[in-house]
Amino acid sequence: MKFNNQKLRNYDPGVGEELLEDRTRLWISVLLSQARGPIPPNDLLDMLPLEVREDRAYAMSAIRHLYRSLETLEIGHDTLKGFLLKLHAAYMEQGNDLLLQFCRQYPDHPYSVANTLYHDAQSAYPLNAVLDCTQDWADKAARVHVKPEWVMEDVKRAAELAVEMQLPAESLRLALLLKRLNVRYRTAFTEFREEIADSLIAQKQFGEVLQYITHDDGLKICADRAFVYLGQFYAYEAWAEAAQLRTCIDKQYRSELDDSLRSALYYAAMEAKTPWSAPVFAPDPCIYPDMEWSKEDTVRLIWDHCAAWNNPVLLTYNELLSTGEQLEDLLDCEEDPDRIVAYAESALEFHRVFGEVLKPRLPVRRLLRSMAANLEAMLGIHGLPETATETKAIIKLFLASQPGAEVLTVLMTKHLAADSPVSLWASNRVDPDLQAFEQMRLAATCRGYLSNEDIPEISAKKWFQKTWETDLQNLIEELYFLHGMVLRHKASGTTVPARLQHRLQLLIKSMKFSLESRSQWQRSYLLPEQVFPQLYQTLVVLTSDALPRELEYLLKSMLAGSRGQLGLYSEGFRKVIRVTAETLADSESSIKYVLKLAETWQEHVISGMMNRWERCEELLHLVVCFGTYNEKTKAAVCWQQMLESSMGPFWRNESQFCLINDALIHFGSAPGHTLQKFASLLDYASGEMSYPNAVKSIKEEFAGVLTATGQAEKALSYYRFEVLPAPETVLMNAEKSTFDAPTRGAGYHLGAANLRESETLPEILIHLNCDPVLKLALCSLFAPSDTSAKSAKQYGKRMAQIMNEAEVRSKVHADLFAADWTQLITRQLSLKTRRLIAGVLAMELTPSNCIRFERLLNELDPVCAESVTEADCGNLYEMNRLNGSGNGIAQAGEKLSSSWIKHVLHPSENYGFSTKKLGTALAQLLDVEASTLPAGDLLDIISRHFAYLVCPDKSSVNKYKWLNDANAGFTANQLAVQLLIWHLNHPDNSVSIRAEETLVKLAPQVPEVANELLLQCTGDQPEYASELCSAVLYQVCRRNPSAIGSQLQPSAIAAAALIQHVSIRKNLLDAGTELEKAGYPELYAAVSQSLRDDVAANSLPYVPHLALASLQDVLDDLQSGQFLDQEFSDKIRSLMAEYCFPLTQNMVKMSDWYVRRSFNREQWMTGNYEHFVKHALNNAVAHRITKKNIESVYEIIND
Repeated sequence: MKFNNQKLRNYDPGVGEELLEDRTRLWISVLLSQARGPIPPNDLLDMLPLEVREDRAYAMSAIRHLYRSLETLEIGHDTLKGFLLKLHAAYMEQGNDLLLQFCRQYPDHPYSVANTLYHDAQSAYPLNAVLDCTQDWADKAARVHVKPEWVMEDVKRAAELAVEMQLPAESLRLALLLKRLNVRYRTAFTEFREEIADSLIAQKQFGEVLQYITHDDGLKICADRAFVYLGQFYAYEAWAEAAQLRTCIDKQYRSELDDSLRSALYYAAMEAKTPWSAPVFAPDPCIYPDMEWSKEDTVRLIWDHCAAWNNPVLLTYNELLSTGEQLEDLLDCEEDPDRIVAYAESALEFHRVFGEVLKPRLPVRRLLRSMAANLEAMLGIHGLPETATETKAIIKLFLASQPGAEVLTVLMTKHLAADSPVSLWASNRVDPDLQAFEQMRLAATCRGYLSNEDIPEISAKKWFQKTWETDLQNLIEELYFLHGMVLRHKASGTTVPARLQHRLQLLIKSMKFSLESRSQWQRSYLLPEQVFPQLYQTLVVLTSDALPRELEYLLKSMLAGSRGQLGLYSEGFRKVIRVTAETLADSESSIKYVLKLAETWQEHVISGMMNRWERCEELLHLVVCFGTYNEKTKAAVCWQQMLESSMGPFWRNESQFCLINDALIHFGSAPGHTLQKFASLLDYASGEMSYPNAVKSIKEEFAGVLTATGQAEKALSYYRFEVLPAPETVLMNAEKSTFDAPTRGAGYHLGAANLRESETLPEILIHLNCDPVLKLALCSLFAPSDTSAKSAKQYGKRMAQIMNEAEVRSKVHADLFAADWTQLITRQLSLKTRRLIAGVLAMELTPSNCIRFERLLNELDPVCAESVTEADCGNLYEMNRLNGSGNGIAQAGEKLSSSWIKHVLHPSENYGFSTKKLGTALAQLLDVEASTLPAGDLLDIISRHFAYLVCPDKSSVNKYKWLNDANAGFTANQLAVQLLIWHLNHPDNSVSIRAEETLVKLAPQVPEVANELLLQCTGDQPEYASELCSAVLYQVCRRNPSAIGSQLQPSAIAAAALIQHVSIRKNLLDAGTELEKAGYPELYAAVSQSLRDDVAANSLPYVPHLALASLQDVLDDLQSGQFLDQEFSDKIRSLMAEYCFPLTQNMVKMSDWYVRRSFNREQWMTGNYEHFVKHALNNAVAHRITKKNIESVYEIIND
């Protein structure tokens, strides 16, 4: 009785009796019916109970009709498996335990990796399936190429078990794991299945290739690519895999036939034309396994089955290698005048099909020489071709097969006579014209081949901004000229002269240029990155074939230049190394250098290529490279790195980072180490050059979430840290990646400005419980930087909330600051954006606020005011308030933690769920049950989820260790005023000026402002804000001295008496004078008493210092007034070292350059170094200041 490939519904009861008669047969059928896949016979022995193992061989032969094959034991059909499962239901638990015992005993066995979770879930302890379902297990399954559907089914089942056991933390962990694997298998592995197949073939893992390119006897790839893999299977004698792939190709071919023509006769006719049954083609070893098979037979097999049959224009193998009368029949050009060029094109395709990978294994070069001899005979009988296209095709074949020089000389002379100059650019002057490049290099090769040992001089190439095109054209001409000369010597059998080798060395040196100069080339676009890989490939072929002694010199030169990406952007640099490795695959002498280049390539990809999509593809190319050179360990490392990069985030999946903010907002105050992890994850993810803006918006929301959860101090510190960090952090940010960086720090990472102030401040302030006037004042510093409709509407909504709050809570009249903000957006935003914001304000503002805003618009922006009418303001606000009331999620009333996970695991998609579903479901869970869930566990699970995706380095994590520090206990008003004061240091001078003007207006109205200004002055911080705060105090004291005098605290006044900074002391002295006039003498008395009446004459002369070169005019004036001495010299050196620590002065200057690059909207600005110098100057000269000379010194320093 045979069940193979039969859909049987009812089975003879005798089958069950036959199995029950013998315990060995019984246990074999039990295990095979419970196994999820085929079991090798040797493994089955270890799975069976001890008492029945001896009779295994006899029992298996007795029921062999139930198996698909004896090589890998598997029940013949699924219906039979179902029948046996019902028949042996009493033994199922024991059978599952036996299989699970085998999996535990041999954990690294392929069956164990694929099925441990499957059997765990069906055992008496299903919790093991939940606990063992981890990222490490998933990576291990991918390394041994477990079927994706099995992996996803196991993870989904484990998640369902976690829900049933009411384990919310495990449910979330497994849901996130399912999400990661969903991206891996549905996105990365689907997109890169051909690259994965190439990498597996390079490692000789032919069976695993079919898993990625076929499914249920169907193709997952196009037929053309399937024929390529079929040829590689034949070349490596992987006959079983070739038979399976051949079946899939046949099924694909038949499925494309027109159903209306599928009569029995037509079907039989088409079957006769398939490549494996047509008599004109080579026999297939899969059908004739006992035949003797030679390498020539393999070549014929690959060509006939994988190339000629797939392309009816190509000649068959018999025609290509025909001789005698067959060749004469082939040369019947009267019947087919294009026969010669068809033969040449077929031979060229033969050369391409058997490329660099298969040439070393098969006699391809010898066969090409035979084809070239045939073509030469054709030309001798029928003459030269008439068209330029035919001439090119024949020349290319002859160059690849190296026939006699005479016929090539004639063809090349004819080709050069018709050749004309071409440009490397297409008509649009943007895209490269690669056909023109082909024409240019063929013409140069022909000139070199025809030259009479007249070797040209190698031109000196400067690779300047405007001359690079000329240099590139000269390089193409010289390289292919030398290539043609070498081919001529090789064809004639003569040695290459030494002077040609010398020219080659000069040519290699002339190809060197830096990435910095490459970045300056005018209108270069991607032309160099597309052309130079082909140039290097030709150069490698030239040296390895004809000048092998120069190959080591070339590879050493490339290895040295790889530190600077060979002067190319990453796309070109990676392709150069790739083609070099492919070209030298059969060269044993160069393996050492090629592997070093490949390791450099790998380091470049891992350390610099942050985009996960590109990184996956590139790592697969690296697996091919290492596999080709039989470096299994390095190939395995690259495969694992590809797995880590295959889970995203990709361009369309960056929204999943919202989970961080969704979790934090629901769990209140998270611990500092959790915030540190989240901040580092967002920082490292924003380095992904393809979507920094997407993650940047989530960083801005993260600052607002910190404020909403009661950590306002850390939120404001985070804002300052991201906008303008300390110089050492600026250096680390800008220099942490050299990927595509023309110079150090000029890469894709910015040193500062990693948040948009206009978007982040409203996010923070909307949750900060401070005076609303302070919120309006801070918002008036910036206009929105993103003018998209979505951002403009969000910004308008936030501003409306702040204005409404100011109307209700503020004790100060806020119209002044609302007017400042309105004037700011009127001046800096387009009319379209202003109208969008005005429309949102009309809907969100209270009626009275809306009328006030409309009045401001009429005064400052009459055109925009037309979109807001007083009559509609109240109606819009009331309608919006009613429509927005209530919480839809809360009203849903979902009370069970299982509801969201079940929604997420709904099998509407093959492999899981979308990011949006996950975010929505998690929000539902947290909104309803956050108080009952294990907050610490869930936050840790979410952080580990993103750590798997982002993999931040230690420097990114350590950068945010300050988030673990305790809060200082400032009030919300103090924090807002401190933030406003900090903006005095902003690199954009317009922001600094607006902050100064705002503080002058706020100081009389908000009590905290005056004391915070004085505290900043007395803090002796080398910042621009320290001096500006003293100037602000003086301005306020002139305008409203009574308001300031009543607000100053005695402790702040006492600290002012200790100030040494000359400019600050002078400003406070002037402010104290104004306060004294108003009846508040305390500040003036404290500052004036600290000044001496006189100082001694200079003892030692002042020694100039290079660090103060920028202030040389000031120093000259101070020296002429005898204010400088040796003590000044010693003190200013000491202060500069203290201010710059832990950096050097040059490093601080470099950080200032990085800050200017980050804030590119303001070209003129002073950096930290200038502030350090001026602060040090003011403090160093303090010991020479008296009541008499402070005025003159102040004027000299601040002139």
